[in-house]
Amino acid sequence: MISPSVSELQNIVSICERELNLLDMQINVRKSCCMRIGQRYNVKCADILSGDGTPIMWVDSIRYLGIVIVRFCKFKCSLDNAKRSFF
Repeated sequence: MISPSVSELQNIVSICERELNLLDMQINVRKSCCMRIGQRYNVKCADILSGDGTPIMWVDSIRYLGIVIVRFCKFKCSLDNAKRSFF
């Protein structure tokens, strides 16, 4: 999920959880994480909470489809893991 602000991200997570509950599904908080990209990427953020009050952790990098996206002032991918696999 992508949102313009931390508070809006909390709203989106809440909406998604309500819809998933209707389908008898839930978000796996242990496999979920948040990352901030933009001018305030290094500012500590409020916790994003799941419906049961469990916080979704904030991370510095996310691996998605083999690409590592890193926390930075602009969208940035790290190719370090890809480079290591060629050596």
